[in-house]
Formats: sequence, structure tokens, C-alpha cells
Amino acid sequence: MPSGKLLHCAVAAWYPKFASVSVRTKLIPLPPAFIEVLEQGGVHLPADSPALIQQRNTEGDLSDWSEDSEEEAAVEAPSLAQEFPEVAQAITEAIAELGGAVIPKLNWSCPQA
Repeated sequence: MPSGKLLHCAVAAWYPKFASVSVRTKLIPLPPAFIEVLEQGGVHLPADSPALIQQRNTEGDLSDWSEDSEEEAAVEAPSLAQEFPEVAQAITEAIAELGGAVIPKLNWSCPQA
């Protein structure tokens, strides 16, 4: 866990002060168990996710780029939405409040050497 001056770089630390000159943002606190799952590996959207439905409609002929189909990925990976319904609901509500299209911003998401 980062400490000291580094914590001041977190979105939650500076956004309240600069909200009037920043991109509209919703901060969603994540439970430790959810963070642990994220740290262990990849995340798969549920097969019925609106994001996947929209992607299917815009993919065109590029759908063969992936080795696994969306259906296979949904079967292989447990749904975070099912494991953490309160987080899924908070994310869904935030996306709706922000107009339906968002860019997720994670505080500490850089490759490690």
C-alpha cells in the first residue's frame, strides 16, 4: 500500500479539490476481497454485459482476433458481478450517472519491473 506523498496522487485525494476543472468522476470504494481478486489475475465481463453487447455490434470482421470466444471466457471465469453484487451495482449506477460511457481510472495501475 502506498504511503506518504504518493497517497496525495490518488484520485480520491485530489478530485474533491479539483472537481470543477476535472472530468466528471465517480469514486467507488472497493472491498479488500475485491481488490485481492483483481491482483490475482484478469477480469472478465459477464456474457450479458452491455459493454460486450455493444462490442459485438461494432466488431465487424475483427471478431476472429481473439483465441477464446466471449462465451468460453464467461464459462471459464467466475463473474465478479456475482461474487460482489454491491460493487457491480455501484459500478452500474456510476456508469448510468455519467451518461453511459466511461473510462475507468485506477489509482495504481502501472507495470512492475
